[in-house]
Amino acid sequence: MVLIDGMEISGQELNNYPLAIPPLDSLAEFRVQTSNYSAEFGGNSGAVINVASKRGSNEFHATLFEFLRNDALDARNSFSTTVDPLKRNQFGFVASGPVFLPKLYNGKNRLFWMFAYEGTRRRQAVTSTTLVPTLKERAGDFSGLPVTIVDPITKIPFPGNVIPTNRD
Repeated sequence: MVLIDGMEISGQELNNYPLAIPPLDSLAEFRVQTSNYSAEFGGNSGAVINVASKRGSNEFHATLFEFLRNDALDARNSFSTTVDPLKRNQFGFVASGPVFLPKLYNGKNRLFWMFAYEGTRRRQAVTSTTLVPTLKERAGDFSGLPVTIVDPITKIPFPGNVIPTNRD
């Protein structure tokens, strides 16, 4: 179970994977409880991850972040002649401060706000290999293969590794 500020964000439809993961810069603390936790956490077996988000303050605070990963340090796929292109940017910001509406409300020492945003952009190419049967193999002629083709019903090898046309 995963809790943020006391609210459960685990989703049963995703095998208890958190439905929303807040940006790291918006977290004040976290606690992982693995056994002997109190009954307030329900009947879950396993761990409870309890996360507390940062709060606003009387001062305006903001942080910007970006984590970059690209193909410059990646290894080459063993089936490829070059390194597959990869560009991954994870970026965002967290801002907080007091609520202030000029001539209406001054929330200093009383009411605060905090906003967090995180985005991820991933551009990646993947090398994949596949075997495509030849025209002869599509017609049932496997005479060029070094293995013996066996009839799955009778367990007798097909003569010359050719499947008869009446066996479609």
